[in-house]
Amino acid sequence: MRHYIITLLLALSAALGTFAQGGLPGKYNMMNINMVSGMPSNFIDDIYQDSNGFMWFSTHGGGLVRYDGFSYLSFGVNGKGVQLRSNSSRNVYEDKFKRLWVAFEEGFQVMSLNTLQPVSPKCATKELTERLQKLQQERCSRVYCDTKGAIWLITAAQICRIAFDAEGTINSILGMSYTSSAPDLAIQDLYNIGTVVMGYGGVIREISAKGNRLTTRDISAQFPKL
Repeated sequence: MRHYIITLLLALSAALGTFAQGGLPGKYNMMNINMVSGMPSNFIDDIYQDSNGFMWFSTHGGGLVRYDGFSYLSFGVNGKGVQLRSNSSRNVYEDKFKRLWVAFEEGFQVMSLNTLQPVSPKCATKELTERLQKLQQERCSRVYCDTKGAIWLITAAQICRIAFDAEGTINSILGMSYTSSAPDLAIQDLYNIGTVVMGYGGVIREISAKGNRLTTRDISAQFPKL
């Protein structure tokens, strides 16, 4: 009984603290983020918040945009900000080494969040360097970082998993081909174990790294309503 009384008192204290700060639950300050407020484009494909708290808007035609709550910084071709390879960004995702991986229709690119400059991740071997460079030329529709720190890339023809050592050097690139007519694909580490779940070809699949290759498992039966 004492435990419940203490819990109730803590809950009441928290509620009173909220009222004391002049705020009521459910009341927010609202504003529009669009070209009128300074955005370079109204067509946003994805919104992402990095570990520093900045918001990143992936736009179609306006490049990649960083928003700090007050102003916008654009990244793209012939923009006022940092020059990147395209003005058509699909999405971004931060890895465990303060690097932002950006999916462009022309291929992915990596940017340091510390310097806000493009970087080329170091690879453990010459073969990995060559494969990474080749991947950068493929149309990229989505990037994602799983709970184990691996980066996943969805290109026009394949799904790739990029793994790193403790220093952030790439020590593995695994890939597999896939077929899908969808304009975009969702990817998620649904079970928080370093595998990813995707739906394509009419099947929901769990994709994992086994040895030196990627394997898939049909898990559609777990989602009968889908």
